Amino acid sequence: MEEKGKTDVLTFGTGNSSLGKFLVASSDKGICAILFGDTKDVLFEELRREFPDATCVGGGDEYGNVIGAVGYLIEHPESEFQLPLDTAGGDFEQLTRAAIRTICAGKTVSHAEIARMIGASSESARYVADVCAKNTIAVAVPCHRVEEADGVGPQYRWGERIRRALLIREKAYLPKSPWVGFP
Repeated sequence: MEEKGKTDVLTFGTGNSSLGKFLVASSDKGICAILFGDTKDVLFEELRREFPDATCVGGGDEYGNVIGAVGYLIEHPESEFQLPLDTAGGDFEQLTRAAIRTICAGKTVSHAEIARMIGASSESARYVADVCAKNTIAVAVPCHRVEEADGVGPQYRWGERIRRALLIREKAYLPKSPWVGFP
């Protein structure tokens, strides 16, 4: 997506997960939004706020496969997401999102570590935090895995309850070290 909100048509649909309701929206290039919310109306309002110039069209039965794939990712965050994404922003935003997508499920890194991963100075951590705060593609761009340098999570866009639930779920899939409990 060239510039956020500057797309012609977005197809969208909603689903339910163990974390609550979610909305998925796609342009002709790929998924541009995965949003969590309390009701379908709240989700649609957020979509309109994020993409004010887009025409939003409800997806039919054929969009059910996309909703199902996102629902599966929410419930199984250790799985690899195969659907194309359509992310907005300049080079820094694109590099930041790409780096975030490389963080293994169940692991967390700091904003400064992401900055270093993309070749920026650790002073760029605040810009990484900005990218995370503006992320519209929950779970597929897993900003819940990025935290402050002191190990405390930042203000996660969809709330600390969802952030913690995602991390707990992911940590359940981490391989157990054979040395745990070894004298």
